[in-house]
Amino acid sequence: MSDFRYQIFLKMNFQLLTFNPAPFGHGMSLSFHFQLNYKDHLGNNRLSYTFDPKTEQVKILEENHYYPFGLKHGNYNQTRKDVKYQELALSKKEVKQVVPEAVKFKYLYNGKELQDELGLNLYSMDMRQYDPAIARWTSIDPVVHFDYSMYLAFDNNPVFWADPSGADSEGGERCYTCDVFGRQTIENGRYITVLERQQRAKAEQNGTIDKIAVAALKETARIFFYVDGKDFSDLSEADKQKVFKTDELGTIGILLWEFATGTGKEIRKFDVGIHPFADRLIEGRILGEIVKEFNDKLKARGYDFSKLENTGTVNVALEFSPNKNPSSWLESLIKHVNSNPTQFFVGGAIAKVKIQNKNLMIQIYNETSRNSLMLHIGKNYDRRNGNKPLSTIKQYVNAKYRIK
Repeated sequence: MSDFRYQIFLKMNFQLLTFNPAPFGHGMSLSFHFQLNYKDHLGNNRLSYTFDPKTEQVKILEENHYYPFGLKHGNYNQTRKDVKYQELALSKKEVKQVVPEAVKFKYLYNGKELQDELGLNLYSMDMRQYDPAIARWTSIDPVVHFDYSMYLAFDNNPVFWADPSGADSEGGERCYTCDVFGRQTIENGRYITVLERQQRAKAEQNGTIDKIAVAALKETARIFFYVDGKDFSDLSEADKQKVFKTDELGTIGILLWEFATGTGKEIRKFDVGIHPFADRLIEGRILGEIVKEFNDKLKARGYDFSKLENTGTVNVALEFSPNKNPSSWLESLIKHVNSNPTQFFVGGAIAKVKIQNKNLMIQIYNETSRNSLMLHIGKNYDRRNGNKPLSTIKQYVNAKYRIK
């Protein structure tokens, strides 16, 4: 027995006013009677009963049986029963027998109201409507669940889960200390503020996103490197250094794995002429961008190229992703098309360039971070706070070219 409802019948000016049922009922000081509802573990109304004053026995008014996803069984138990109640009419001081109008109790599956107007037969949950005939919601999920369709109901297990909010499945009886998103508002006697609930939900959502990202990155890493049955977990640091000196794609695979799993060193250094990863990064498009912007900045300062005197460090931004300016979209697309695997892995970076002893010195600094993975909308995890998956790793790529 989990809740009740009662009907109130009021005789006034020879008109009978009927108060519609609700899960918790309505109250007045006039004559009324109670109807008790028996619910199952999911909050589904299974049985309605009351006290019959004529027989002085409990009388069943209505039974409800459901298919797993909420469609009510037909062809039996469809008749709504009722009983006679005594009522004191306001206009006359006499007791009359009044037969209540048979108003069907509509708070049924998950304890929510069945809207049968126009034959729609949809359940009105807190956040959206549910159609038990097709076992689907009529609109998308307000809370993203990456494992399921946005229209799927009850995590595809209506025998175990209920979803009276329409936002997130919950087990067992309705949570009366939860908000419309199914989030607890009370914990150990303390009220949980809306902001704190939002922060917890975001952290939970980030955890789900991170799990998906980690799994995808690990599979991608295996595509780049898998030799003689060896997986990354089998590689020692010495094994990794051998790969760094011989295999560009293997290097990318190792970096992806270390980023995804939070293992390995936070900082890796690569040199042109020693590491294929460095050779492939500073070539073609990247080298052309660095030289052009470096020359343009030196010209703007009035630098005398004939003397090739030492310069200070010049920062060159190596942009890769488009920004809000539509003119950058085509440029970004061209860069993506003209990039090799290493350049694609690095994406956007910063180059520090200078002339020293008639040598062009280039150092490219790149961060492989959660923010860049999430297209610059997620926060980063610091590797120094523990080897957390998707924590930031850094690469320094150094090059030295003799200027002739």
